[in-house]
Parts: sequence; C-alpha cells; structure tokens
Amino acid sequence: MHEFSIAQEVVKAVTEANEKAGGVRVSMIKLRIGDLSFIAEDQLVFAIGELAKGTRLEKAKVKVKKEPGKVKCPSCSFSGKVKYSELKAGKMNLAICPRCGAPTEIVGGAGCYVENISVELPEDD
Repeated sequence: MHEFSIAQEVVKAVTEANEKAGGVRVSMIKLRIGDLSFIAEDQLVFAIGELAKGTRLEKAKVKVKKEPGKVKCPSCSFSGKVKYSELKAGKMNLAICPRCGAPTEIVGGAGCYVENISVELPEDD
C-alpha cells in the first residue's frame, strides 16, 4: 500500500509549511492526484487522517482534485489525455500511440501534489 508512504510525505510537507507560516492549526489540505498515479484516493485520505491524529493537522479537511493523464508521442507529436477507466477497460494502451503505434511518454497526470493548504494563525492579543 504505497498510499501510506505518500500520506507520510504529505503530512510531513504540510506540517513543515504550517510551521513556516506560524500556523496553530491546518484547516484544509488540497491535493492534486493524477489519474496515472494509480493512487487510491480514499486510502490516501484515510491514511492522512490517521497520521494527522494528535497533530495540528488533526481536523484538517482533505480535498482532492483529479488531474487527467496526458501522453505525448515523440515520433508523430500526438498529444492526448488518458483516462484510467479506459486503460482498465482495455480501450487504450498507455504505452502505444493511437495514431502511429510508437511508444508514448507520460507528460502529465502521474503525480500527487499538495496544491494548497489553509492554516489558522494565532490571534493577536
């Protein structure tokens, strides 16, 4: 389950960003997950919640935005989106260009990124 190790990195990055900002609590974590990352969104969100217990991230809401997969063919310059559902159903082959049959390169939608966080700052007395 690589979602747990990804969740560890997300929690670490968000904790460091919160500390740098002087935040007392993180209220929102926005993630961007690529369709070609093969990350199970529900497992990742669950793991973040478990790892955040007892920290300043504990009650943070996690929002996920999906990023479509994108491939490009270096032979014919074809560029297009790839959906995981099409790969799973056998309607598309990720590694083969639908136009010329040459190998393609993944150029987007293969990662997981912290897009934004919302932190609560201490109140001035």
